[in-house]
Amino acid sequence: MKADKINKQYWANIESKEILSGQYFPEELIKLLAKGSYVLDVGCGDGKVSEYLYKNKYLVTGIDIKVNALEENRKRNSDITYIKADITEKLSFADSFFDAVVIPYVFVSIIDSKMAKKAAEELIRVLKNGGILWICEATYSKDYEERYKTGKEMTGLNNVAISVFKDGKNKGKVKRFIRHYSNKELDTLFQPLNKLSQKQVNLISPSSGMKVETIVSVYGKV
Repeated sequence: MKADKINKQYWANIESKEILSGQYFPEELIKLLAKGSYVLDVGCGDGKVSEYLYKNKYLVTGIDIKVNALEENRKRNSDITYIKADITEKLSFADSFFDAVVIPYVFVSIIDSKMAKKAAEELIRVLKNGGILWICEATYSKDYEERYKTGKEMTGLNNVAISVFKDGKNKGKVKRFIRHYSNKELDTLFQPLNKLSQKQVNLISPSSGMKVETIVSVYGKV
């Protein structure tokens, strides 16, 4: 899907200082996972979540497609392993490698449902039996209704919003597409994992300044 190509290009080219992360940290995971466990931070960006996990005594590997951000993260903390990787492709890790997988606002940038399912299956593959998968993703948010209308016109999909460039030579052009998932869509993506908990929190998007409803889910692999 063209939308996914635009998103990958956006995230690969964005300035590291423009990466906005750390809106919500995996506190639910901390309560369930033993210290010293191996944790994969997916879409680690500027490393805020990886640092949070490291400070909570986990052995952390962060992956992202943004090379510059990974380099800067390594300079800040060489005890965290940072690797360039794309979850829509096969990852280099062995089956059942990690005790936990953390996914903060990553699938929001995967628009195509088949691509999203493939990525979910790959993350399940590298998770150990008995392991925990923690994910937070935006869901339907009233503030985004106008953006949903434009997204539906461009992609044919519900609850897909768009962000446009506000200035510069690309002013008015699509910057990226944003997909908001329902509880059911997330549960379906991560079958056959068992849902351990799920809640909804209201946050403010640091990029748009709008209220964004967020689903925080914890799944276990039997």
